[in-house]
Amino acid sequence: LTNVAANLGISQKKHIVLVAMQDNAHTLAATLRIYWILRMLGLSNLSVLNGGFYAYQQAELPTNNRAIQPIRKLFDAQIQANAVAYTPDVKQAIQHYTPLIDMRLEDFYHGTDKHAFANFSGSISGADNIPWSTLLDDHHHFLPLAQLRKLFAPALLSAENEPVIVFSETGHIAAIGWFVLSELLGHKSVKLYDDGYLYWQSLPNARLQNTDESLGQLYGLIYAPNEESCH
Repeated sequence: LTNVAANLGISQKKHIVLVAMQDNAHTLAATLRIYWILRMLGLSNLSVLNGGFYAYQQAELPTNNRAIQPIRKLFDAQIQANAVAYTPDVKQAIQHYTPLIDMRLEDFYHGTDKHAFANFSGSISGADNIPWSTLLDDHHHFLPLAQLRKLFAPALLSAENEPVIVFSETGHIAAIGWFVLSELLGHKSVKLYDDGYLYWQSLPNARLQNTDESLGQLYGLIYAPNEESCH
């Protein structure tokens, strides 16, 4: 990753602006995931163009199609591991009631739909649901900060900067939630569970909620959370 960044002319001294080139959620999520990766490499002078290239075009700002050859820069990564959560972190979060936020759409959270490669529908035990789509308008601009704070308030139990873990199916779409919490709302302790629900549900004795209980018991994978653990 360090070599890729250097070849693109990225350095600690440059201001990097990331632009989603298509007006859809997956392109935005990919853009924000790149932002998250650059943050983990220690870059701090980063921005994202709100609304992406679509918004830029709608504003009738100048464009061209000239290819630019980047000049390689010396890039010394300063790894910031506090932006990523691993499976042991999620297990601890369940035990200590640390907020877990499922950024997937409601049907996936409630177990009425599931990923094609998932054995079990539902979500990680104790997780709340804030669908990524609720954070954006129809053209993938972020909602005003006051609305974003209101959306996240029920999931953040007490202190503004308590630890919180966001996740999605594979850690892709969850980058939207991480960006909103960390970079727009200024939450100081946000981690993205990179493995995501797809990996979690495949683990022996994975703790799940909103899943097919009879199927889960058959495979010995269901954890039946009590009321206290379902915040």
